[in-house]
Amino acid sequence: MIRFFGQIYCLLFLSVTVFAQKKVVPDVVAMEKNIAFFASPQAAGRLPGHKGYDLCADYSSDIFAKLKLTPLFAPSFFQDFQIEFNEITGPDCFVNINGSKTVLKIGTDYSFRGFTGSGQVESEIVFCGYGMYQPDDGYNDYAGVDVTGKTVMIFKQNPTWKITGINWSGSNIRYKVNIAKERGARAVIFVNSPSSGRTKPIASMMDGPEKHIADVPAIEMSTDWANKILSKQGYSLEKLQAKIDTLQIAHSFSTKITAGISVQAKYNPNAMTKNIVAIIPGTDPVLKNEYIIISGHLDHVGFQGDSLYYPGANDDASGSALVLEVANMWKKSKIKPARTVVFALFACEEHGLDGARYLANNFPADTNNIVAILNADCAAFGDSLMIGGGKSAPVMWNIAQTFGKGFPLSQRTWHGGGVDAQPFFEKGVPALYFVTVNSYTHLHLPTDNPETLNANMLELAAEIMFQTSVKIADKSYTKETITGQ
Repeated sequence: MIRFFGQIYCLLFLSVTVFAQKKVVPDVVAMEKNIAFFASPQAAGRLPGHKGYDLCADYSSDIFAKLKLTPLFAPSFFQDFQIEFNEITGPDCFVNINGSKTVLKIGTDYSFRGFTGSGQVESEIVFCGYGMYQPDDGYNDYAGVDVTGKTVMIFKQNPTWKITGINWSGSNIRYKVNIAKERGARAVIFVNSPSSGRTKPIASMMDGPEKHIADVPAIEMSTDWANKILSKQGYSLEKLQAKIDTLQIAHSFSTKITAGISVQAKYNPNAMTKNIVAIIPGTDPVLKNEYIIISGHLDHVGFQGDSLYYPGANDDASGSALVLEVANMWKKSKIKPARTVVFALFACEEHGLDGARYLANNFPADTNNIVAILNADCAAFGDSLMIGGGKSAPVMWNIAQTFGKGFPLSQRTWHGGGVDAQPFFEKGVPALYFVTVNSYTHLHLPTDNPETLNANMLELAAEIMFQTSVKIADKSYTKETITGQ
């Protein structure tokens, strides 16, 4: 991890812990150790439903136990719930251009979508724009082409424009795969639209709520390889998007290039996973029934075959390590909070905030009694920190800013909860979201490893989260009302 001024941080932080009475500083070495474990090959990308995630859940539970925290759902620190799970094995992809077969490199040239179907397909690639099929509304990317038995290449994103008075009927991955299947396609290649600013294939579990499509392989291909394929017909993704968007007319065609895609995926609609939740009980006779949550998500996007896993060091091993360290700081400080402090590591953020939503919907007390949630996600890559939620919880945001004064803390903020804080925010809980500026360089890529992280950001985030939580857990603080946009 990168360090520029960690020693200076430690010295200065000693002077800002007046409120906490006992001087405590973040243990950066412990955070680095925890991140290294969460991002290790044995954790296999922390995919909920897989033993790699369970290993990390057990590891975190053991830390809570060593700190002598109390389980929120006694006797265990675990909150179990049901999920869908897809294990990708045996991935392979090649393209055949003018008789020359090239095997593509997984993780760099392509990746499989998290809920890809299984199959072995070798067929012609047909470019089909945005993959939309709304002929009754005057737009059809499948018009004029026959995709029966073929592989379609489509933009992952939807058009940014709309036909007058018409909304696009869907946008997620499964929706588009199902449209392609209904037209007769056997496989789908997703590519990033140039306007998205993305060029690399990512791993993602955000494929949509629709029914699983078990027999259609779905991959995401790099912009470089997509352009190599399209160039044989005189096109590029940039030219095609510009043409379609300018004319607002579909432009689909055969690339005359063959692709081979092979994958086996073991799908389980009834897998189980868990949140890991601990508390320090409040000591005030009345306020102990109020709560402040400190959270991050433990899961990431898993692995694909035997040769590729996604470490997820920043996303969100960093946030998980912060939760564990803030818990450690609370215990070292020996502060007895008036309110109950909750430490939560969520599962399935990558699938759509499932773990956070499950806790929000099954919290063992009235959620009106949750005073605040402080959530950390992608909080260690880069050289400055920012805190979201300032426009909806300005009082709490100003408290956090006070503890970060004089350090690389951005003044940028926004309205709302964001990521795992969102399900709680929707229930009226004021939320702060800790994230570094320009945090997503390695997002959902194999390069999101511990070596890319900045230890100073971990130290800063841990200090601000701890000090802010101490202030909010005290009886002198009153829950604020969420403000408007």
